Amino acid sequence: MTIPPSVQSALFYSGQALVVSAEQLLLLFGPILLIAAAMHLLAATIRVRAAKLMGEKVHIWLTAPGTVVHELGHALFCVLFGHKIRDISLFRPRANGVLGYVKHSWNRKNLYHNIGNFFIGSGPIWLGSALIVLVSFALFGTELWQPLRAIHSVPTDFVTWRGQLRLGSEFWQALLALFAQIHVARLYNDWHFYLGLYLLFCIGSHVTLSSADLQGAGSGLVTLTILVFVFNLATLWLGNFALAACLNIAHFGALLTVLLLFALTLNLAVAGLLILLTCFSR
Repeated sequence: MTIPPSVQSALFYSGQALVVSAEQLLLLFGPILLIAAAMHLLAATIRVRAAKLMGEKVHIWLTAPGTVVHELGHALFCVLFGHKIRDISLFRPRANGVLGYVKHSWNRKNLYHNIGNFFIGSGPIWLGSALIVLVSFALFGTELWQPLRAIHSVPTDFVTWRGQLRLGSEFWQALLALFAQIHVARLYNDWHFYLGLYLLFCIGSHVTLSSADLQGAGSGLVTLTILVFVFNLATLWLGNFALAACLNIAHFGALLTVLLLFALTLNLAVAGLLILLTCFSR
């Protein structure tokens, strides 16, 4: 059976639109979601090890600021996407492991509300990331972040293997230089530095998503993906201008990526320390 040329062209065009849609979504959300997934795994390790070492209640109360940020992340996007908050508890530990909650309702026929489910479900990631940046600059000062100026990314770096490898190398060098700058600037003599580390640990420990969060975010992501695909179907013949916008956003997001890697490294160090302490305490 021979497929008519018009059908072949339509299938090829649809395939292009699908590939471009995937590229756009990965550029916008991929790096942060990948780091958030790593922080989620680390948070689980920290929670288990800390509970063994100091008791679960101590760990829960020690990282309470992170729980508040987590729930505020859900609540903020409920407001932004027009969902009605029916009940909210920013910090109320329960025996079943629930530390807080945000109950909301929405119009299931409303496209904007349905897209909002993705951002509401993943809200702790976005608000947590924003606060990590704010806390870092507020408490560590601009001196610490001088190494970040060494990152010279251009938008096209995100779409070529060579560019991604070079960018990854610059990220790694900037991260190492950032830790070295702590010693050079003698920040460890300032109490602001330790407060900042504590807050980064608390926030990073709760950049996690429960099964309910993932379910809500997943449904919203499906809606968002369909919308992006339809948009590209309608506009791709004019040129891939949307990808250029996504590349520019990813370019400016490079700073955020390094700061999240800093928080991830901090949590990795805490997890490693807790593993050693629990091993020696047996």
